[in-house]
Amino acid sequence: MSQSGGKATLSSSDDEAIFSFQFNPKEFSIAKGLTWEESKEQGQDKNSVQFQKGAPMTASFDAYFDTTGTDGNVQDEWVNPLLALTKAEIQPKTGEAKELKKQRPRAFTFTWGTFDFECVIESISVTYLMFASDGTAVRARAQIKLKEWKPPDFAGSQGTSCWDTNPVELVTVSGSPSINQIADENNCDWRDVADANPDAGDLMNLEPGTTLVLPA
Repeated sequence: MSQSGGKATLSSSDDEAIFSFQFNPKEFSIAKGLTWEESKEQGQDKNSVQFQKGAPMTASFDAYFDTTGTDGNVQDEWVNPLLALTKAEIQPKTGEAKELKKQRPRAFTFTWGTFDFECVIESISVTYLMFASDGTAVRARAQIKLKEWKPPDFAGSQGTSCWDTNPVELVTVSGSPSINQIADENNCDWRDVADANPDAGDLMNLEPGTTLVLPA
């Protein structure tokens, strides 16, 4: 839960791991990408575009760590614990990854004041900025990029699988929508639709007249 003020933190959604940043970011950027496909109509000067899918939101910021004036090593005290958050040591509870016994890094909630962001760590790049006379690293900058995340077996604001709450029906699609569009229109996860329609062909560019199994 977000709190007013305080340090920026990464709190694991999988266990009790929490990382509190030494200093709050000076800047915090977010970005949201959308994919649009140009119409395939021929002989037109200005063709329309068709929405395909929205990419997960990303967030990025620089975190600074400093142990000058102490006997501390910034690498041991701050950088290594931060990098440890990227270790793939969480066993998924459901899905193909569980069946393959494939572990993943933790998912997190990034919290700063009243801002919450459900995410995974996409990248961390560390630059050491200052060293003591004996070569000990005492100041560092970590460039951190986060990516929006939700459990793969869930969709929608209610966090429930579309198959859990809706009966099944057959729907014949028109045009050439992607499976993402079909799933969004029916408030469900595209993976559920893909699993139920293994013979549907190109799921990113469905043929007109294709009949799909969808939740009502």
